[in-house]
Amino acid sequence: MKKILAGLLLSLALLFPVNAYAGMSAYLAQALGAQFFNGTTYTFPTTIYIGLYTTCPSGGTGGTEASFTGYARVAETVGTTDFTTASGGLVKNAVAISWTNTGSTSQTVTCYGAWDASTGGDQLFENTLTTSQTVNAGATATFAVDALSWQFVISP
Repeated sequence: MKKILAGLLLSLALLFPVNAYAGMSAYLAQALGAQFFNGTTYTFPTTIYIGLYTTCPSGGTGGTEASFTGYARVAETVGTTDFTTASGGLVKNAVAISWTNTGSTSQTVTCYGAWDASTGGDQLFENTLTTSQTVNAGATATFAVDALSWQFVISP
């Protein structure tokens, strides 16, 4: 169980400023609580999909996901070298995660999140960028290695 929970702790860092710790969605908090207290089985994802928002969600609901040309959530495999264990029980990304805007219009990104599916699905974590960033046409937005950790706290 400890290894599975560690696999869910996801870490990323954009090259532009982000908050120090991201929060767990209400969906994930409820699923883990139901498993822990009620024995209701939660199936942990084997792949986590990282995406961007133009309007931030709250507690894993609402918000507007990015939609610039070429955008898609980026798949990262749980239980591989995509993540490393950090001090204090946090896990950090061991690979850079990028999106390239191949279109002709820009889009401003305000938040990022992690889901259990490439489209739709349930949001697991979210965080707000310290400073909103515009992904211009032809530009690439990149999460750098080891710069931010996800934390098991419910987002506001």
